[in-house]
Amino acid sequence: MDNPNLLDNSKEVEVPTNLTCEICIEPMTHINKFKNLERCVHPFCRDCIAKYIEAKVEERVAEVPCPSLNCEKLLDPLSCRRIIPAGLFEKWCDLLCESAVLRCKSAYCPFVNCLVLILNECGGNITRSKCPNCKKLLCFQCKLPWHAGFGCDETGEMRNENDILFGKLVERNKWKICPGCKYRVERNKGCQNIKCRCGVLFCYTCGKIKNSCECCRRIVMVEAEEQDGHMRNGGGVNGLADAFILLGMAFESPELNKDIFETIYYHALKASCELATKDDPYKTYHGSPVSKGILQPDMWGLAPSDHWDWSDLREMISKNGVINSLLVAPMPTASTSQILGNNECFEPYTSNIYSRRVLSGEFVVVNKHLLHDLTEMGLWSPALKNNIIYGNGSVLKIPEIPDDLKAIYKTVWEIKQKTIVDMAVDRGCFIDQSQSLNIHMDQRNFGKLTSLHFYAWSKGLKTGMYYLRSRAAADAIQFTVDTSALNETVQS
Repeated sequence: MDNPNLLDNSKEVEVPTNLTCEICIEPMTHINKFKNLERCVHPFCRDCIAKYIEAKVEERVAEVPCPSLNCEKLLDPLSCRRIIPAGLFEKWCDLLCESAVLRCKSAYCPFVNCLVLILNECGGNITRSKCPNCKKLLCFQCKLPWHAGFGCDETGEMRNENDILFGKLVERNKWKICPGCKYRVERNKGCQNIKCRCGVLFCYTCGKIKNSCECCRRIVMVEAEEQDGHMRNGGGVNGLADAFILLGMAFESPELNKDIFETIYYHALKASCELATKDDPYKTYHGSPVSKGILQPDMWGLAPSDHWDWSDLREMISKNGVINSLLVAPMPTASTSQILGNNECFEPYTSNIYSRRVLSGEFVVVNKHLLHDLTEMGLWSPALKNNIIYGNGSVLKIPEIPDDLKAIYKTVWEIKQKTIVDMAVDRGCFIDQSQSLNIHMDQRNFGKLTSLHFYAWSKGLKTGMYYLRSRAAADAIQFTVDTSALNETVQS
């Protein structure tokens, strides 16, 4: 008799854990996680996978690879069927069928009144073949009517005028022949490495299989030399909002924002210059703006503060150069922030309360800095925690909390987005590539977004906006609030 306990243990049990989508860098639940049946388990949310598949189908890619870096698995179409529109799934199936056909050896019937596609489903090299539609004989190798007693190389006179015209078109446009399926391939954009619809990768310069020719080796060597020669290094920040809080300053403080990024840029330049005294500057240094004494603030027409000895640093750079062509480029830090326990990059806090899932269950967690300050003041209590939950992570409407503390713990929804743009502009002159700036709008619309874009442009902001986040996507999960404790606190 079967053991019922064994049957129960065989069921897959999902343990709630923190998951982050590798595409949008947003937290997700197990329910919203895409499952690539029996292939790979990389964390992606369903929405991102659906958009990814749509883009690939638009590019006419039949076998869609997993978007995870270095993963060689393919997405399982049946696993994706429930998360994409029916029309998109149908297009994908058509591409898969077309791809399967192209992988087979095929020929079109050469007779004008037929022209059906004929597949070699038996394998091997076929010469004499009968069209299943018109029943006429043809040569499967040279794609011409059957030439009994003649070799394929002796049938040149049998080719009609269209074949000759097509040959001239191929020669004029310099189309290449795929070494796999032997069909002509046109490259209309992109690099010289071509992937034919039959799946073969080849070099468009010489027409040989990829990496079997000198062209590919030369391209790889040049790219490697260029990358090594520039010595790029995109330094950024993690937990800027935490730094503001620990210093007891509101997030909108413009002086601190500028001081932090000026300090980062100054010391990055100085360290790069010191390394250049031991090694030569990067290969394309000579002729660059830095080699001419032009630093990032100079390009903005701004002068740095007198906190640091910029004159001495400029003199050092003119003498020794720098070893890096790129130094400061703040990027999103959602994953590392979760590991380190800091807020993301230079983002304000979206809420002062959030949920944390561990093996033992789900817990409500209050901003650790706010919890520390309220405890130090003797204000912390379960009732106050209820108020913060009830306020959706905001402390602005809680009368027990002092005004100076409210200013420090404003969430991003309580800070004007023009202020966020102004802060990006202020630090822009100390960033030598770009900054990934998110915009948060409680009630978004095209008018607000367009107005904000024009405002950023008028301020000279040299970056695009990374994400537009709405309140619904960023709200803390609603928990059961003890209303009796809440009322008691408000009345007191």
